[in-house]
Amino acid sequence: MKFNKFFILPIVFLIITIITSILAFSYDAKLENGYFYSSELQKEIVIEGEYFAVFGNLGQESQTISLVDMSDGIHITIKDGFDVILKDYMLVIKEYQHFYDPSIISSINEEPDLQIDNLDGYLFTVNLESLTTYQVNLSETVDNIDEDQIEIVLVNISEELLLTKTIYEIVSYTSLVLFVVSSIVVSTIIYKRRFQ
Repeated sequence: MKFNKFFILPIVFLIITIITSILAFSYDAKLENGYFYSSELQKEIVIEGEYFAVFGNLGQESQTISLVDMSDGIHITIKDGFDVILKDYMLVIKEYQHFYDPSIISSINEEPDLQIDNLDGYLFTVNLESLTTYQVNLSETVDNIDEDQIEIVLVNISEELLLTKTIYEIVSYTSLVLFVVSSIVVSTIIYKRRFQ
């Protein structure tokens, strides 16, 4: 059976789909460089700039959060609706094997008892330099009522990388749809030619 020239179009769409999917997945790894999880303890920073904090695992009973920038770190207090302290931590972000430098904190919301469900903006941001290893130490200051430890992720998402990844995903998805449609059309044309 000889190759039909109608199959060129679906094959081109399939190749475009595969290539753009591979490129989109490669950007996932690049974007992951912009995350620094408190559970990692230490990490060499690849993407330089301002990292904002995202808090997780605060607990269902948690109603308010307070942050205080201190000379030895950030004091974090989480309370329930009755003003009972559920979790109390000291967070230290510093260069590996160096002392804590408060100037690493570029901004912090120190307003007392912020409502967790009504947060507007970031609780704090830090400036991290590329090719520098940083460490995170999150320690309980008292025995917490809620035993589940909070999770903190420092995030610096490069808009350029995110936009490029999104474009590759859109092209990949669109070319996949065009591959399916063109395959159906080509198959229909070949079927009609053979049986007419």
